[in-house]
Amino acid sequence: AGIKLWLRADAGVVSSGNNISRWDDQSNTISSGNQASKSPTGNAVVTPAGLNFNPVISFLTSAAGEFLTGHFPSSQPGGTIIVVAKAAIGIPDYGSVFQIYNSSNGNIGANITYMSSQYIAYANNCGHSTACGGSVPINQGVPYITAFKYTSSNNTGGLLSGNNGVLNSTVSSPTGFDTSGSDFLIGEWTNNVQSV
Repeated sequence: AGIKLWLRADAGVVSSGNNISRWDDQSNTISSGNQASKSPTGNAVVTPAGLNFNPVISFLTSAAGEFLTGHFPSSQPGGTIIVVAKAAIGIPDYGSVFQIYNSSNGNIGANITYMSSQYIAYANNCGHSTACGGSVPINQGVPYITAFKYTSSNNTGGLLSGNNGVLNSTVSSPTGFDTSGSDFLIGEWTNNVQSV
């Protein structure tokens, strides 16, 4: 119960100039060691007034692997993911906004991923099909408050997803997702993230 992770672009960001090396959890519910980090490359930076005059973390490259990673102290089977984000114009498919995963086998847990002008919930045995995980439509370059509520702890059945407080989709073909993941990644492929 309670907030397991809260990343804010206006708090807990460690950088050299605007070049980010760490993004600290602000939830106060788990250890201070829970943080998102990466080797600074200049491709994840703070944009001071990136969204409604507030800072965002901008992921500037379309190359795979440009994201921040972190670790929960225990597995996270589901729950609700809320993000404030803006997909940059020209973003390629499969960019992860937020994802829980199992680093030992690569399987994916609860997540929000960008594909074809929508945020989707990706599932291991169904690929990026919106029928298996649900989706919400978005426009590139427009900010959204997006929420995915996983009502089941081990599959996408009953998944609720919406933008800006409006329910947009339900799941027609529920499928299982990994419940043993304790690692997470945030941002990839020209996403602009304000809060998770």
